[in-house]
Amino acid sequence: MSIEINRESRSPSLRNTAIAVLFLMACSGVAMAAPVIIYSSIPAPLPPNVQSEPFQAGHAAEFGGLVQFAGTIRDLTHVTFLMSDHALATDFPSFPGASGSSWNYPITLNLYNVDNSGANPPQPGTLIATRTQTFAIPWRPAPDPTCSDPSRWRASDGNCYTGVAFLVTFDFTGTTVPNQIIYGLALNTSAFGANPVGSPGPYDSLNAGLAVVPPTIGSNPFPDNAFLNADNNGGYNDGGAGGTGTFRRDPSTPPTPSTTWAPFSGAISFEVAVADVAVTKTGPPVVAAGSNISYSVKVTNNGGSDAQSVTLTDPLPAGTTFVSESQGSGPAFICTNPSAGATGSVSCTIATLPSGASAAFTLVFNVNTNAAGTTLNNTATVSSPTNDPVPGNNSATSTANVILASQVPTFSQLSLLLLALAVSLIGLTKLRL
Repeated sequence: MSIEINRESRSPSLRNTAIAVLFLMACSGVAMAAPVIIYSSIPAPLPPNVQSEPFQAGHAAEFGGLVQFAGTIRDLTHVTFLMSDHALATDFPSFPGASGSSWNYPITLNLYNVDNSGANPPQPGTLIATRTQTFAIPWRPAPDPTCSDPSRWRASDGNCYTGVAFLVTFDFTGTTVPNQIIYGLALNTSAFGANPVGSPGPYDSLNAGLAVVPPTIGSNPFPDNAFLNADNNGGYNDGGAGGTGTFRRDPSTPPTPSTTWAPFSGAISFEVAVADVAVTKTGPPVVAAGSNISYSVKVTNNGGSDAQSVTLTDPLPAGTTFVSESQGSGPAFICTNPSAGATGSVSCTIATLPSGASAAFTLVFNVNTNAAGTTLNNTATVSSPTNDPVPGNNSATSTANVILASQVPTFSQLSLLLLALAVSLIGLTKLRL
């Protein structure tokens, strides 16, 4: 274990303060307008830097932990990890990005099933999903000679630090996870990783950030353990007894303080998809047999996450035939309609309806001439496989009474003459004013 510790001038209050809750808890039956987090150990507010697990100095290729998720929703959208960079741009003048505020580098996050078999459970099981993304890595700020250690930089809190903390967020949209998983953060340094670079670079000073208190959402079933892949015995707490060069559980071995993971764990959060697709439908309360009836339908995603594979369905009520369908606003849906004059159902789909987006449609049906005296009940329904804790607004119905065409009120010639006179008088009054 090669934790970067005792290198920061951090006050005891900052070290010992419990992590504030970042986001709302995932609750069944409650709509969330913000991202829903099912596990978080990232400190809030984000400090200038945190203690960290080095990859190059620790001879490590992968570092991680085991997490137990809160709530019941398991469809991931994003996973965020706290990192710490100790590289100065001035130390790498020829590296791409040296003249700017950041440099780009790929980082990998692996999600594994938990294997509780064998002699030393739990261990990483089969791979659930992996993501490799290139992130903008901030350079560590320049040294401040007023620090007690002039190689450190001074942050706005007045303390001096050797590295700078920042977040990287991986897109795991479409990944469903079980209640427990093991995660592993991996990157390549000059000498270690799946594909060592072979030459020194700022990646040698890029570390995994650590939390020093329990998670605020979810739980850590093995709080004094980490999961590590190091190439030598010294990288593990157990001296390599469980093997080297493999990603495995590395237990703490108290009471020796230098060989315990307590209280450290990876600083990470997991976000899940929670959408709230809703539909509204309006139409006239009365319609004449033999005429057209027009409905306004609106589909909205009120949730904090994008809704995937959204489908709007609107079966034609008995006694009507299809005339037309048109979309007036919003992201473009693909619609399948009955033929003109036929019965059936209108079906409109879109691959992704973003959070907060809405789409409006106009549906026109013709009412049969023999439908007088009946009631048209037309129901529109919207659906999505993305978690929707508010199913009550997924359908809407418009009701219309069908009357004979002869029952539709009409204006007599005298009524029309009086109406025209009234309009003229109103116009003259306005002119005089």
